[in-house]
Amino acid sequence: MIKQPKNNLKFKVSEDTIMFQLHFNCKINDVTRCAKVKSSFEEAGRIITSVLVLNTPIMINATFREMESPIILGAAGPLRSMPMKDDDGIERLYPQALVKQFQLPSHPEFAPFDIVADFNSLVPFWFEGDPPITKNQIGFLELVLHELMHGLGFTSSWEDHLNDKPQAVTPEIINLTDQPEEPDLNAKFVFGGFQERAFDKYLFILPDNKSTSFYANELNKFATGSETTFNTPLTFAKEFIASPQYSFAKEMFGYCITPKDLIFKPSVSDNDEDITFLETSLKPFLPGTKKK
Repeated sequence: MIKQPKNNLKFKVSEDTIMFQLHFNCKINDVTRCAKVKSSFEEAGRIITSVLVLNTPIMINATFREMESPIILGAAGPLRSMPMKDDDGIERLYPQALVKQFQLPSHPEFAPFDIVADFNSLVPFWFEGDPPITKNQIGFLELVLHELMHGLGFTSSWEDHLNDKPQAVTPEIINLTDQPEEPDLNAKFVFGGFQERAFDKYLFILPDNKSTSFYANELNKFATGSETTFNTPLTFAKEFIASPQYSFAKEMFGYCITPKDLIFKPSVSDNDEDITFLETSLKPFLPGTKKK
């Protein structure tokens, strides 16, 4: 665990400095389309650089390839996340891209890339400079911008990690057991707590402006001390679902499917301009969607 500095860091970046470095793999035999994809990633880097204060380059490993289905668009996210203690005393997961910006004197070894991106060449994407977009096309630059923001930490850990049909949400469930590439469902499960991500620090429930971190704290009253080891992951799930703490997970789920119950508020201001409503009107529950 590393501790986040309390001071507000500010850096000056010259207008011609692009703080994103791209390693691009195009696995289709279409030189023109490959060039458009690469150009879109580079433009996304320029756009994000123009609105964020960054002092350390962010490394992207991007791939454009055929996937199993044309329905899959693709995705991007942090290659590694690291636990950091926030100024409110809570340890949360920070993506490597943000941890690097603190320039800490000591830190875990960084991976060679901060963000990994993988997009589907079977999708009829629209690129800047193409003829007018049609209703069947998806703007590639807009999609890349959206996904790169996930890689920078704009994503919540709150979702249903236990049930096939969503009915309760928790932050990420930490398993302290060494796991192979294919997890062994019969191996012991050492519960390390429910851990929020950096984004979750700024989530609040209306109308009372209660932080969702309150619910994370209540959930973490489950299985403390020597009671953290379970025979299997399924044993852990069954015991948690039967526990008093599970009611908090179900209550949080209710906020996630009630319109205008959850907001993202990155400052102490209550002005409408400083508040983003999360998408909580979808039934059944769908994780990862938000709107303003």
